[in-house]
Amino acid sequence: MAREFTNKLIAACEDGDLDPMTILRELVGFMSESDVQEFCENEGYFEPDVEEEEECLFEEGDVVEDGYGDVGTVVEIDESDEEYPVKVMFKGAEDTCSYTKIGWYFTSNSKPALNIHKI
Repeated sequence: MAREFTNKLIAACEDGDLDPMTILRELVGFMSESDVQEFCENEGYFEPDVEEEEECLFEEGDVVEDGYGDVGTVVEIDESDEEYPVKVMFKGAEDTCSYTKIGWYFTSNSKPALNIHKI
């Protein structure tokens, strides 16, 4: 499914028809505080407030998407890897990409990857 309105907003901002700061303020005002926090932490803007060990948000077999729209499958949760235990195989890829328990990006062969989320 095409992201029609997302693309329209981005294009209007890039063309100077809309002010990006106004759009940002209105979007975060529309979202709940927990949604804003989750977005910021998932995209790596701020470190999450973690006082105890993070619970892994993923299980083997979960279907995930990165910020580019690439779809993959969680193929392994490596409990011995404390930093990047979530291994994802994207469609058409030759190697897995590694992510933190909450879906933060670690490595990529061809392009900078974005954080993953379940779909």
